[in-house]
Amino acid sequence: MTSRLVRCAAVSAALLGLAACAQQPGQRPGGPAGTPRYVELRPMPSEPVRAPEELVRPLPDELLESLEAPPVTMAMIEAVDRLRAAAGDSPDSGGPGISLDRTQVYLRWHGPVPAAVQAVVDRYAGAPFTVEVRSVPFPPGEVFEEAGRLLTEHPAVTSTSPRDDGIDVMIHPEVVEAAGGLHEALARHGIVSRFPLFPRAEGPVVPI
Repeated sequence: MTSRLVRCAAVSAALLGLAACAQQPGQRPGGPAGTPRYVELRPMPSEPVRAPEELVRPLPDELLESLEAPPVTMAMIEAVDRLRAAAGDSPDSGGPGISLDRTQVYLRWHGPVPAAVQAVVDRYAGAPFTVEVRSVPFPPGEVFEEAGRLLTEHPAVTSTSPRDDGIDVMIHPEVVEAAGGLHEALARHGIVSRFPLFPRAEGPVVPI
């Protein structure tokens, strides 16, 4: 008898719940009555939506090369960290890097190679990649500081970029035109350096 009463009570509760649901009006998602009662499902389009042609641009070659290259291994990252630690804050260091084809870990360095750096190179003698020191003609730290000085002291210079063999110097196109050429603009505005300069006509960078 007791089990029959329990079953009857459960059935009655279920019927009352259904009746309550039936009395509530339907509500579309986002309507004023509060929480939506259902989610509207729509079929996927038969063809993928194409982006406007002006938004579809080819990737630069260097980016494509990096995407096609093998992944960087943890051993390579470890070698980079060891080279960076061995080089420290020396102005002769241009920092470590990894080649695009993932076959070399290198450190750009000016002058004699310190024992600590050479020890890292020797440590990876049997590795599946090469660890080497690439000699550069000028101290990278000093070249970097000089690039900053040129940009700060000369309004005609719109930007600078240090490189291993000197400094790229971007000069405002109007200045170049008024001077009659790139090197003429350097001379007229007294833009000189103890490092080789490679001038280009280029306006200031405009943030998007």
